[in-house]
Amino acid sequence: MSAAVPLTVAGVFVSTLTAALWALIGAGMAMIVTPTGKVLRRSVDPAGIPEVVDS
Repeated sequence: MSAAVPLTVAGVFVSTLTAALWALIGAGMAMIVTPTGKVLRRSVDPAGIPEVVDS
């Protein structure tokens, strides 16, 4: 029973660290993908947007 407490604490720490890392990576991806879409839309006339988005 005494080994269960450190393992539980370690599991909570790893889960928290994993969640924080996942959120950080997600925020970074959102910061990259959103401006890329805006740049693509601004560089093409409105009729050509479907072709650019599909590629």
